[in-house]
Amino acid sequence: MPARIVTIAAAIDRSVAVSGLLAALHESVIAEPGWEIAILSCRCERPELPARLVSGVAGLLLDRDFLSADLLIYHFDGWDPLFDAVVIGNGHARQAVVVYPLQPVARAAPSERQRAARSFAQLKTLRRADRLWPTCPESAALLAASDFDQARIEPFPLAGPAGHAAAPVERPRPERVGALIRDRIAALLPASRPQPGG
Repeated sequence: MPARIVTIAAAIDRSVAVSGLLAALHESVIAEPGWEIAILSCRCERPELPARLVSGVAGLLLDRDFLSADLLIYHFDGWDPLFDAVVIGNGHARQAVVVYPLQPVARAAPSERQRAARSFAQLKTLRRADRLWPTCPESAALLAASDFDQARIEPFPLAGPAGHAAAPVERPRPERVGALIRDRIAALLPASRPQPGG
């Protein structure tokens, strides 16, 4: 039976870093025999990514791919109701959250301050995740300062400048992150599922 991996992003247009890592993750997984991947999102404006749209957190929790997944990987780049799914999961899959830099409330535009504040408040829902993969030192420090279990925090550095949500981040190159992606996924998959090279 293939290993079923589902990766979840609220909107695949909000951040070059999110869409870039999603593309690298997708390319790495489809290249691995015995692994299958589905991308779920509420909105996708990147036609090169084979994302399937879900209707909010309720639609996600009832989605067939979500329910059958062995591993759920969320891309947290700011508040969205979709990430409340981490609290429940699907009842059997392990869960990992890629944590991108969050916009500080004090630096946010007035129209974005409420969402920025909600982003920091929503961090507590990520405590149910088996692994947290911060993409920069600032995100790792934020998790540590928020009393997350240090054993669950594993840095997942991306290409380009880090620590500033508005800074340009180049598309992560598959050859740079492919091995890291495969190793992280393999460590969380059930032993009964195919492993890299298997």
